[in-house]
Amino acid sequence: MNKLAKANPNLVICPTNYFSNADREAYITPYVYQARCVASTGLGYGSYVPNPSYGFIAYSDEDTYTICKSIIANLILLYNQDENLGLGSCKIGGGDFILEKEYDKEPHTLENTLKRMHLIAARELISLNLNTYISFLKNEFNKVTYYNKLSERDPSILINHKNRFPMPREAIEDGIQLGLKLRK
Repeated sequence: MNKLAKANPNLVICPTNYFSNADREAYITPYVYQARCVASTGLGYGSYVPNPSYGFIAYSDEDTYTICKSIIANLILLYNQDENLGLGSCKIGGGDFILEKEYDKEPHTLENTLKRMHLIAARELISLNLNTYISFLKNEFNKVTYYNKLSERDPSILINHKNRFPMPREAIEDGIQLGLKLRK
């Protein structure tokens, strides 16, 4: 995570401390005040909002497109072409990406979405060339990949773990193009 944060300090929230024992790992990161965790349910995408009481708020179709496009673009942006490493084991449907609270008060443009979005979890880096990584993004993000137990997980799914709702195909394709543009 530190390497990702160093290369992308505006996108990746860098941990300040790390703890582990035989069973668990924990990272301590700076707090993003009342951040909105991007998530999915069986009905679609939305955010978990902490105030006035914690709850899930569904996105409009337009916001879903913009946020999904931004997530895919950011995954492409985070790809390390020097080492052929991409982010894997993402829980896009479970809060790996957040939006700052201020996002709620702004027009939900692509520019504002990219500015206010942050990655807060990176479980694994996978070794694939960029074209193969893009193929996996296209294949995995247009389907439900949710599982209850690790034994139920499809081992062919490398990137999009535990997502309850498919992303719109157009958002995936447009996100790939945007991510490639942002890399230049």
